[in-house]
Amino acid sequence: MQIPQETIQNCDTSEYVALLNVITNSIQSFEEAYQKYVFLVSGYDDDHRELYQIPEVVEFITALNSELPFWLYFVNTSDKRFFSWMIACLCQAMSLDQDDEKIYADFNADAYNELIETQFNNIVKLMSRLGLGESIQKKVLKELSANLASLMVVEN
Repeated sequence: MQIPQETIQNCDTSEYVALLNVITNSIQSFEEAYQKYVFLVSGYDDDHRELYQIPEVVEFITALNSELPFWLYFVNTSDKRFFSWMIACLCQAMSLDQDDEKIYADFNADAYNELIETQFNNIVKLMSRLGLGESIQKKVLKELSANLASLMVVEN
């Protein structure tokens, strides 16, 4: 999903919230959307700051997180580059570095733990509401946890 600079500056999450909420209306669309999306920000190529250092980007991601407290289900977490910047926005990141295997994030570990707990709880609630069984729920959370393990947290 491409998020243009103007949308971020206006903090207009409505298009993304509407799309992902519609997907949660049926088991089939929900299951098909698992790990399918990547959020890409455009318009900041000439800005020397990282996305998590740009206040309006942080504000947009914070609003999106408030309105979609289960977005982690939909975001491709198999490649750490697709989600780490969003987590950095939500956890007061000081730095975000990477090598071939891991991303090293210096951010508030309490905020990170709260974010992950909230996301997982809301994902489970959503799956339960849709009638997805406990075995599927465990499988999803296990896979998400394994993918998140590539994000090494260094508490600040």
